[in-house]
Amino acid sequence: MTRAARASRIEFLLLALAFGAWFLPSGCGKGDGRKAPKPELVIEASGSFEGTLEPCGCKDGLGGLARRLGVHDKWRAENPGVPLLTLDAGRAFPMKTSESDVIVPATRQSLDMLGVSVFNVSEMDLEAGLSPFLALVREGKFQTVSTNLVSIDGNRPIFPPFVVVQGTAAGAPAGPKVAVIGTSSFDRYVVMEGVNGDRVHWLEFQKLLGDVVPKARAEADLVVVLGSFGIGAGRLVAERFPDVDLVLACSEGDDQARFYDYGKTDLVMLGRRGKYDVRIGVARGKESGTWSMTPVITELGGKAPENSEALSFVAGVKADLESTARDRAALLKKHPNRPDYLGAAACASCHAGESATWKGTRHAHAWEPMVSTKNMNNPLCLHCHTVGFMQPNGYVLASENKSLQGVGCESCHGPGGWHVADPRGNPMDKAGEATCKTCHTSGQTPDFDFATFWPKIRHGTP
Repeated sequence: MTRAARASRIEFLLLALAFGAWFLPSGCGKGDGRKAPKPELVIEASGSFEGTLEPCGCKDGLGGLARRLGVHDKWRAENPGVPLLTLDAGRAFPMKTSESDVIVPATRQSLDMLGVSVFNVSEMDLEAGLSPFLALVREGKFQTVSTNLVSIDGNRPIFPPFVVVQGTAAGAPAGPKVAVIGTSSFDRYVVMEGVNGDRVHWLEFQKLLGDVVPKARAEADLVVVLGSFGIGAGRLVAERFPDVDLVLACSEGDDQARFYDYGKTDLVMLGRRGKYDVRIGVARGKESGTWSMTPVITELGGKAPENSEALSFVAGVKADLESTARDRAALLKKHPNRPDYLGAAACASCHAGESATWKGTRHAHAWEPMVSTKNMNNPLCLHCHTVGFMQPNGYVLASENKSLQGVGCESCHGPGGWHVADPRGNPMDKAGEATCKTCHTSGQTPDFDFATFWPKIRHGTP
């Protein structure tokens, strides 16, 4: 299936361009400046939401539900007659975080607000088991798919391997029929409890796709694979299954949204945590009758429009998070058998040089963005912007202990109470690259490189 219009590299386009005519500027990969064919369908795609409702990243601050919906609303207002289909590749629900009782249902509501039609079940979404996930998605408006989550007894699919859907325009189904297939890779083989005494497990998806793709092709005009896997697996699907028109994938290791041209099948890595608006215009050539894909990838930065309903919704979620964290903080008691967190000032008398270095770093000012963004009581931020948050004798929500606000010595080296009392008998923890990466994750600090960042805070021996 050849494609008449294809761009091998898509630049991040200005919002004004992305929301108007489907047009690829000159110099954009194979685009030659000509207007792309009017789409018969636009696919709006997301993945690796990971419960992120606000702009993500201490450096770039991209994404957020309000911007996603703001972009959606603007595009729909300017393209009322174009069928739109919204798909999600999975990794949406952080089922094992300390705030999952608030964040997980809020994320499910967010997918409904975004109009997601089909959701791919991933390994991450089942971290707490199958039954909690089933109870969660039962309240959702979207369909769930998975090719390779099956029962141990007979390898029966737990979810439909694929569904056939259409986009909508003016509130009615419209556009070509699309078969949406769900797949997920897995880090390790596990057996999970299912329902009614059954047990389930993940199988390698490649062989199963060999059976599913021909069936999907027979029932639809287009075949789309949603994948919770990295670029390597995405390329494998694109090259091994020519009947697949489009692969939309996400993974923990692919933070940025990217488009890849693999001949007959296109691959779009969707990035993480809702930082990008990804839309693929789908059009059929008048003479060839073959489909062409025109992807538009837009960073959701500060200039993106925001949806007021989403802003109110997120504010409510943050209030719930704060209330929950306050309740938990009230239950925390001082641990007499655990060392206290003291704050950086307690270290200065013996470590004057290191203290002077710390005062000149961004770590010493890490509380300031909490104030400017009104996240002083947001538990999702405080884990990395306070010292010992929710740890024994550490910072608690709404605490007046300003010495534990920000990133201090004990953020990396552990509580210092016993060390101050007996330095030789109670040495502090060693810190290194792995310590840094507990907060400087690929999602929060995509450009983190220990060799580059360490000199900015160099003190002692890493």
